[in-house]
Amino acid sequence: MGKRGREIVITVLTAAVIILAGMNSIRFFLRIDMTEHRTFSISQVSRELFRELDQDLHITYYLSRKLDTVTPVPSQVKDLLAEYAAYSRNRIRIAVTDPYTDGKAESIQDIGVTPRQIEVIDRNEKTYASVYSGIVIEYLDRIQVLPFVLSIESLEYDLTLANRTMIRGGGRTVAVVVGDSDRSLDSDYQALSAQLERRFEVIDIPRGDPIGRPDALIVLGGRDLDESACRMIDEYITGGGRALFCVDGVDIDMRQNLTARPAGDLPVFDLLEHYGVRIRREIVYDESARDFRLPTQLFGGIAWQIIGRYPAWVAVTQRDVSETNPVTARFAGVDLLWASPLEYIGPEGIERDVLLSSSPRAWASGPPFDTNPYTQSGKPGPRDRQGKFVLAYGLSGSFSSPFEVGSDTVQPSQIVVIGDSDFATGLIQYSDSAYNLLFLENLAEWLSNDEDLMEIRTRVYRDVRLNRIQDPEQEKRTYSFIVFLNAVLIPLLVVLFAVRRFHVRRKSSSVKGAV
Repeated sequence: MGKRGREIVITVLTAAVIILAGMNSIRFFLRIDMTEHRTFSISQVSRELFRELDQDLHITYYLSRKLDTVTPVPSQVKDLLAEYAAYSRNRIRIAVTDPYTDGKAESIQDIGVTPRQIEVIDRNEKTYASVYSGIVIEYLDRIQVLPFVLSIESLEYDLTLANRTMIRGGGRTVAVVVGDSDRSLDSDYQALSAQLERRFEVIDIPRGDPIGRPDALIVLGGRDLDESACRMIDEYITGGGRALFCVDGVDIDMRQNLTARPAGDLPVFDLLEHYGVRIRREIVYDESARDFRLPTQLFGGIAWQIIGRYPAWVAVTQRDVSETNPVTARFAGVDLLWASPLEYIGPEGIERDVLLSSSPRAWASGPPFDTNPYTQSGKPGPRDRQGKFVLAYGLSGSFSSPFEVGSDTVQPSQIVVIGDSDFATGLIQYSDSAYNLLFLENLAEWLSNDEDLMEIRTRVYRDVRLNRIQDPEQEKRTYSFIVFLNAVLIPLLVVLFAVRRFHVRRKSSSVKGAV
């Protein structure tokens, strides 16, 4: 074979290797995600779900071209969708389309994709545009819709949850029992209800009514839960149901200058103590605390007047949560308002986990309580007991019933107990604790038996509060280090580099002159 023939053979073989390598890359490939918490990596949970697909699944991203030109988020969404489809082994088909160009703006609104108004500044002229950024997922004859997507933080979770619902069928329900007669789900817990409705069907159960079989139960307050209502809750739990109890050990009267009174001997306390958790009639104060704020009118709007740090509003940080529970993994933060400490008094055989704790610089106090925010910031109330206190327990096991029941069969269950219900109400606007709703939603996800999905949900959340360093000494050291780094060390390194470079150049010039 001549030289020309060998060149042709090598060219053909090289092209064949490239083509075969490209074909194999569809099945065998490697992707490296360098982002924090692996934001663009598809989790094992999603990959396992792809194997359950019997038919192709179609994902259509309806994106307005105007929005794509003013923010990088749509490009990030498209990248994650492409990554999502790449791991599906050609089972997921992705399409990106502009509903205005394709004439589908009206039809997609009928199925739930909603536009939003955005402000656009072009050539010093401010205008408003109605834009779309919604996702429609179709599988067989089923449809799931993500009405408006402008963040990738929870996108994989939303996609996988929607896909699982379509593939396996059925949605999830959360029942809520409001245990205080002066509160309601629609008024006092409106923000929490709206947060939960993003993921669940929320059922408002009147006190004393049968619970049914929801995926999870949330009990908010317990002052007016009588024995009959507690019996209904117990039937749900001993039957394998999972529940979150947010019950106050101390009642705070908002209408009488935050007057605090210990809760009486309530049936709900007897029920929880039978399960193994005692809520003490005390308030936990902590140096790790939120500011007390009051709204004031300013130029026709609302401004917040900061009174000062309020130790009765405990700010729970990453170092004071369970490291193993998926609810508190990559913790986004939670603030408890007038929380009571908990004690475990239950039997052996119940698996327990301390989900939330105070800092070591906390103290608990019984009556008379100091709840005045003006005196709290300067002279925190009496310190009956000092140290670290348990603020939330997670329990797993088979809980016996305190009531006489017809069946001795008890199903394994899970319960979470928090000695505070105020942290779930509209009061969070005063403490600036909107992330409390995210924490409660994560608890509902965990209790509804979607622990595998929690891996996706919690990996991108982190504590973003500016005051998460609560130790005054540590805060002082951190501040001093930052000042030293920016004001001294970095300028000094620049000067040293310049001096060294000057001497090197001068020495080089001297050598050249001598030559």
